[in-house]
Parts: sequence; structure tokens; C-alpha cells
Amino acid sequence: ALAVQCRADDRALRARLAHIDDPDTHVAVRAERALLAALGASCTLRLGTLARVENGAVRLAAAFAVGEEIIRFEGSGPDPDSVAAAAARALSASFLDGLTVVLTRDEEDDRELAEDLRGLRARVLIAPCIRTEPLADRIALARAIGDAGADDLVVVTSRAGAVAIGSCSAELRAPVGAVGWSTAEQLRAIGVSPRFVARSPSAVALGRELPLPRGTVLLARSDRATGELPAILRERGARVREEVAYRTVVGMTGEIGSVRDVLASGVLPVVVFASPSAVEGFVKEIGLSALAHARPVAIGPTTARRIAELADLVATTARSPDVFALTSAVVAASREREERVLVDTH
Repeated sequence: ALAVQCRADDRALRARLAHIDDPDTHVAVRAERALLAALGASCTLRLGTLARVENGAVRLAAAFAVGEEIIRFEGSGPDPDSVAAAAARALSASFLDGLTVVLTRDEEDDRELAEDLRGLRARVLIAPCIRTEPLADRIALARAIGDAGADDLVVVTSRAGAVAIGSCSAELRAPVGAVGWSTAEQLRAIGVSPRFVARSPSAVALGRELPLPRGTVLLARSDRATGELPAILRERGARVREEVAYRTVVGMTGEIGSVRDVLASGVLPVVVFASPSAVEGFVKEIGLSALAHARPVAIGPTTARRIAELADLVATTARSPDVFALTSAVVAASREREERVLVDTH
């Protein structure tokens, strides 16, 4: 539709514009705008709608993306406001009103996920459960980077790893691979253009997709990194050298008080964990019993196993570590516990 805007108090101009107003299009746009307004549509809400007038009735179709799931509505009514209200009632069931979600990475790493969840009306608390620290002695890291040549491949698995390489005095002569686009962006910020970026930001995807060099794969990672990635690479026949690039410190920061308040109130929050270390940081600060009374979401199977080991809980595991999959896992975790409560009360 093409809209023409004018001043509300200019009656003469409005009368002239009425001659070019298409009544059916006017009604269709009114229905679309009514639905967008009812659901509080914004840049973070992935909602699309299309209305048309057929035989005097308003037909409206809408699609609402919640994580990886598409919620659809199709209906008709005698007027734009009634059909928009019906669509809003149907689609609003997918919102996360009343749900508290605790994100355990730092604010920059979880920015997109937080925006997505807030767009779905969830209350989001940011409580990072780990932090990274630079090495006090970078001699070994500098030596490893300096030893890597054109036939080798330096693999960076986090933004912190990229920062560590950027602060290292050694000249980087080898090509570089990155675990995901966030890490790739950080590498570019320090003047390094990665030759390879994994399609999915996970150790498994990186290990399976990484083009193996003729020389050695140098993994510049955290001192607490798991053995999953090097194991996959070695199984594929790669020569792997592991070097600590930075240290991961387990400990919770951020909105700790708010997290405690939510748990004390009896509300069951969804807690999203992106690493086994984050699980340990949560337990260290909040307690093991608190984890047992939360709805845990794991970014992958390694993190899910750590949750099971510590709390004997089956976490909802995201199918991949991207924002859409994590949002879907949060929605699934909230619904799963609701179903359990309903069953237990009968």
C-alpha cells in the first residue's frame, strides 16, 4: 500500500486526498496496523501480516517467528478491528509473559538473545557466570603463534581468544580460522581477516568443517576449554597443538541479587548456560539446590552433561548455538515445566 500523509487539521487537503483513497486497501492496512499495535510490534518482534478484502469480508494472514518455530494465523471477519483482535489473541499465546530468563554470558555475547527474549516479553536478567583474564605470562603463546607458518592454521574459538592474539607481540604469519561470526568480527577488529568461519558457532561444527592444513592446527583457547574440539580434529587426522591464550575465571557477576530474589519468590526461571564453566559458576554463587529448582537450557550436549552431573537434571538442549535455536530452547523449557506442574496437580 502507498500512504499519503497530511496534517490532521487540514480539512481541505483531506477532502482532496479522499478521492484517491482506495477503500479496500484502506481497510486492509487498518487491519494489519491494528494487529501490529495489539502485539506491540517492534524491530525485535519477527512478525509479518497481510490483509485483503474479499466479498466484503476482511481476510488476514499473519506469521510470528518464535525462535525456530513459525506460528501462523489465518482468519476473516466483518471488520478490520475484530479480525485483528482475533489474530492477536491467537498469536499472543506464544509470548513469554511472566517468564524470567537468566542469561549467564556477558552482555555483549548475549545481546541478540536478550533482545529476542525481551521482544517476546520475557524478563531478562544478565548474570555472567564466568569472566576471562589475560595471561600474566604470554611468552608461550607468543612462541606458539610465532612458530605457526603458512602451512599451519591458527584456530580461535572465542572473542577473548581473538583479543589475546591481538595483544600478543608475535607476528601472525599463519592463516586463521574462527568458530563463528562474532569471533570473526573481533579478529577483523585487530586487523586479522579469518580464512575460515564455521557456519555454526560450536566446537562440533568447527571440528567437522575446518579445512585441515598440511601442517599443524594451533588451538589458542581458554585454560578451561573442553577436549571435544581437539578430539574431533585428531580423529580426522589433524596434527593439533593446544596453547592457552587466556584464563577463564569461574564466578558470577551482574544481577545476582535479582536472580536470588526470583528464586526466593518461588518463580522457576529459565537459566541459559553456554559452557560447563558457567554451570559451575552458577552453582558456586547461587547453590546447587537453586539449579535443581530452575529450568536449565544448555547451549550444547557438553554443557547439558555438566548440568546432569551436578544436579541430576535433564536440561533442554538447543539444537544449535545460534540465537533462534536458543530462543526455541527457552520456549521449550518454559512449556515443559508448565506441563509437569499441570500433571503433578492432578
